[in-house]
Amino acid sequence: MRHHQKRFLILFIILIGLLIFGLIYFLANYKNPRNVISSWLAESVKAEELTREYIQDFQVSIRINNDNSVDVSERIVYNFGDWQRHGIVREIPYKYKAKGGNFAIKLKVQSVINESGRSYYYQAAKDSGKVSIKIGDPDKYVSGPQTYIINYQLDRVINFFDDYDEFYWNVTGNDWQAPIDRAGVAVKLPQFTNAEDIQAQCFTGSFGSKEQNCSVTNVSNSQIGYSVFKTMAPGEGLTIVLGWPKGILLPPSFISQIKWIMADNPLMLLPILSLLVMFLLWYFHGRDLGKITTIIPYYQPPLNLLPAEVGSVIDERVNLVDISSTIIDLAVKGFIKIKEAGRNDWEFIKLREFEGLKIWEKKFAEAIFDSKPSVKISELKNNFYRHLADLKKEMYKDLVEKNFFTASPQKIRTLYIIAAFILLCLGMVVIPFFGGGFNILFLVLSAVVIFWLGQYMPYKTKEGTKAVQEIKGYKRYLAVAEKERIKFHNAPEKKPEEFEKHLSYAMVLGVEKKWAQQFKDIYLQKPSWYEGRFATFNSLIFVSSLNNLNYNAKSVLASKPLGAASGSSGFSGGGFGGGGGGSW
Repeated sequence: MRHHQKRFLILFIILIGLLIFGLIYFLANYKNPRNVISSWLAESVKAEELTREYIQDFQVSIRINNDNSVDVSERIVYNFGDWQRHGIVREIPYKYKAKGGNFAIKLKVQSVINESGRSYYYQAAKDSGKVSIKIGDPDKYVSGPQTYIINYQLDRVINFFDDYDEFYWNVTGNDWQAPIDRAGVAVKLPQFTNAEDIQAQCFTGSFGSKEQNCSVTNVSNSQIGYSVFKTMAPGEGLTIVLGWPKGILLPPSFISQIKWIMADNPLMLLPILSLLVMFLLWYFHGRDLGKITTIIPYYQPPLNLLPAEVGSVIDERVNLVDISSTIIDLAVKGFIKIKEAGRNDWEFIKLREFEGLKIWEKKFAEAIFDSKPSVKISELKNNFYRHLADLKKEMYKDLVEKNFFTASPQKIRTLYIIAAFILLCLGMVVIPFFGGGFNILFLVLSAVVIFWLGQYMPYKTKEGTKAVQEIKGYKRYLAVAEKERIKFHNAPEKKPEEFEKHLSYAMVLGVEKKWAQQFKDIYLQKPSWYEGRFATFNSLIFVSSLNNLNYNAKSVLASKPLGAASGSSGFSGGGFGGGGGGSW
């Protein structure tokens, strides 16, 4: 027992000694104890990497043809090391973002062979904007170095500028899973070019890098070479830029470019399609029935329409100017009195019950007074807006019942507003598949087309068209100059009461000043229904005051309280080409 204890003691002393020695060595050689662990892990990883796969050589031969196509031959020597793999996958992008839109090059794989010219089994497919070339037999495994020669043809990869043409190509791509030991490129132009006229650059590193661990070599009159200085780690790549004088290649025609752009950005056609559809809808379902013939003067309001109705029929909208004109019309009819009550404020005084009025007209008057004998415009601020929607609805309903419209113009416009909104919502779902700022713009433009033209879709019946013709004749009578008045037959005599009778109509038709001009020497006495302060008085001064009233009334009637509303330098990874790959 003691013998074993002695052995254990000796072993313990040795272990303690080794531990102390190791600790002293550790402290003497490393300021941070973690460095020892890191060093050990690095050595372990380094030993493992000796057996990992990598690209021994990546040599590319490129020929630019007279027809602007480009032939590419990639010779990739891929060393699988000790790993058992079927082959490699080479991915090359063919869709790009350009100036806010999409741009697609044409890429056609022609063959994949080995160094002896024997064909490999491969599958080429397009997915997520890339051409994926999967090379190798799924029933066979390979290891060690293998040579893959991928031949493909490109089109639409030449940039045509005003002063020069350019080939900007990401040769290796920046998405390889394995490092690249050596890489080089040879580019052949289609015809003889002076070497001093050729501009060539190359870039290496990760995407966006401007480092140039590469060189341009062998610049001759028709061929340019590029080579890389050092091993490129996974995620790093080689990109080349080559420029030459104009005249060597013929740019594609304007028509061809437009066709390509439309093919790349199909939403570009959406605004045009929307415009065509909306035009057809308007042509067959948006034009007024009947037609307007020669305009002749009318001396009375057409079809006994009220001022607000005249304004609504002529432009197919119930506007605030139409509604506010009713205030003056009620005063002229003796239902209310208007009294100036300070700067930009007026008081409306109820004189009698609102009997014998149309439904919407009575609702308007009752909403103004709200059972009070008098009310000021300032008291309606942030309050009357609650009645507007129902009031407009009632007015549209009345116009439809009079057979001026087949349906409420407001409802028709709302349908197209909803259609435009639905298009935007659907577009937000679809747009990721198209991408590009321009495609978003095309979508918005299409919605704007539907929204804008939808405002013109309400149409009038024959009766409505007849009313418009009479309204235009009536407007002509109100706006005619004095010297032209004598041409009218049986025109009413100009009297003060005639001025008041037609005043509200002139205001909704926008000819109140011309109407007042005709009575400036006749209408010289203030009306009983208006109380105001005038230094002098005539029809022109009075209309100016009423316009001020009308302007303030429109603003107040629509006002809402807050919250009441419902609610060509280069870089690595630039240019065409790129992608990467790995083993499988």
